[in-house]
Amino acid sequence: MTNYDREVQVLGDAELHASIGKVGLGIDFTTGEVTLGVPDEVGHSTSYHFAPEDWDRIVKMINRAEAERGKVVSAKWDGR
Repeated sequence: MTNYDREVQVLGDAELHASIGKVGLGIDFTTGEVTLGVPDEVGHSTSYHFAPEDWDRIVKMINRAEAERGKVVSAKWDGR
């Protein structure tokens, strides 16, 4: 099986010291391990690795938060 590797550019907000750069998501379909790369306010990225069960809990938490703020949670990614 192949792996899932995607990146999305985040523009940030200098006034808010928000992250800028590329957020990366990698999934090893053999082991289920998920790697998330998150940039800081100057674009330096740190990678975090999650076991499949932990990632499932994180995704559920994000989906609940998005539903509470009125966002439609979709399983399809449009490439942006």
